[in-house]
Amino acid sequence: MPVPRKNSTCFPIGETQTAVRDWPDRSCLEDVPQAIAKVESWPTWRRLLLLPDTSAFERIDGWRGLVQAAALIDTHAEKLPFDRCQNGIFWRSRPCWNQFTKCAWNKREFEGLIAGGRKTVLRNPFGPLVLESRMDEFACDILDVEGIADSSSSDVFFDSVASFGQRYCSSVRAEMNEHGLQQMLHHRDVGITDPAGNDSLDLWFWDGRLFLCSEAGSRRFAAAAFIAEVIEQPVPLKAPLTMRWLNAPAWNWLLSRYCLLHVPAHARFTPKQCLATLLGQVFTLRLGSRPLSEENLFLIPKNAAAFSPVVQLLEGRGLTDINREIYGLLRRQEANRRKLSRRWPSICVPPWLEKGTAEKLVAVKVR
Repeated sequence: MPVPRKNSTCFPIGETQTAVRDWPDRSCLEDVPQAIAKVESWPTWRRLLLLPDTSAFERIDGWRGLVQAAALIDTHAEKLPFDRCQNGIFWRSRPCWNQFTKCAWNKREFEGLIAGGRKTVLRNPFGPLVLESRMDEFACDILDVEGIADSSSSDVFFDSVASFGQRYCSSVRAEMNEHGLQQMLHHRDVGITDPAGNDSLDLWFWDGRLFLCSEAGSRRFAAAAFIAEVIEQPVPLKAPLTMRWLNAPAWNWLLSRYCLLHVPAHARFTPKQCLATLLGQVFTLRLGSRPLSEENLFLIPKNAAAFSPVVQLLEGRGLTDINREIYGLLRRQEANRRKLSRRWPSICVPPWLEKGTAEKLVAVKVR
């Protein structure tokens, strides 16, 4: 008769293989969810003796290893949310500014493990999670700019670019007329009005605001915007525009198949082998802008039999399911696209709907 191996957690703690004389221990599986043990799939004689087979032993060991690893997470530590956006006009006011970095979201492949410990790769057939495009010359008015990407004043709250500019105008006693406007616009630090300047504009469609990207001169630019608003003077701008989209087909494909669990940096939680044993496969995505960041996403397959108990255990220890949050960003992106298309229809065609791109996506889906 097969017996549990010595290093299996199916042995009572502290005992050795001699414990088989007393087998079965009727309390042995009380801590193991039915979806993990799968007792109904055992042969009748194994069910009668409560004697798991080799694969069941591995799942039980994986479950107990996962429980032990999860118990080490400090649930009292300060928990930073997945989206750490702030109020205001600066770059940290954009949704998920702390997460959508090139090192993470330009990927279309995710490294992982399958049961048995072998490495594998998940490839998204619809490309990277974030798509980027650029327009060399984009025309708008100064009042269309609603955010400042870089500024030495970014630690101060302002509810609009104009309010930021009002404060600067007050500090330098700027003239509220055409002359004062031109003084601000033609200062050497304001590069967006200089054809030879390096300033540009940036638009994340899930945020919906035009941001000024400037090496310097953000205060004078904001002051010019405030004066232009006060004297009702149009100020046309032309500058390069970088646009970023959440790749909706790629996200929908991923979210329909996987639950994305956010692992905060303080958790230091990486029992990938246990997860792969229980779920059949597990994938990870490293987050944050730091190369050695320990903030991750676990991609948990929704079709795994052990999905519910595993997710329930991990959420109970502080990991967060962010699928709903991502779906919210996708809905917000579509709302912003519809709104902006009334003003600038040429930039509001999603990359996956452009001619040629859509054909490629259809071909991938058919295969």
